[in-house]
Amino acid sequence: MQQAPPVEYPLGDNSRLRRLVLSAWLLVAMTGLAWLAMADLRGWRVWLGLALMLLTGALAFRCRPSACTGTLNWDGGNWCRRDGAHASGGQATVHLDLQSALLVYWRPELGPGSWCWLDSTANPSRWLAVRRALYAHALVDAVPGTGVRAPDTSGQA
Repeated sequence: MQQAPPVEYPLGDNSRLRRLVLSAWLLVAMTGLAWLAMADLRGWRVWLGLALMLLTGALAFRCRPSACTGTLNWDGGNWCRRDGAHASGGQATVHLDLQSALLVYWRPELGPGSWCWLDSTANPSRWLAVRRALYAHALVDAVPGTGVRAPDTSGQA
């Protein structure tokens, strides 16, 4: 199998991902409010439902995507994330593929990981190249002969 060619892709605007997280929570909130409107307002179930609705909102706010800036670089064998003068090697893993956008988890060699949203509108001419690089790299880590990714035994999430 041939390696994917080198590519550099800009990171940045993840407003689409923020809207996706907000929309998901709004759906939970509307469902919860509709349930509260139909429920018997006496008893512990109402309070539990309200608490769960507020908890999911707090989790959505806490886990909201932050700005992931810079560029994601594939040199043909390794990933690197550059942000200004700072560069760090690591792993990029696709967790959600919407064809025109990818949710990628960036796990640097040192330090905490971060979620990055790659959107085809950031650089349409390099979109297919970055997709090929992300998936070709995942296949290199696959169990030989199966096309299935090998389990992570590093103990890291």
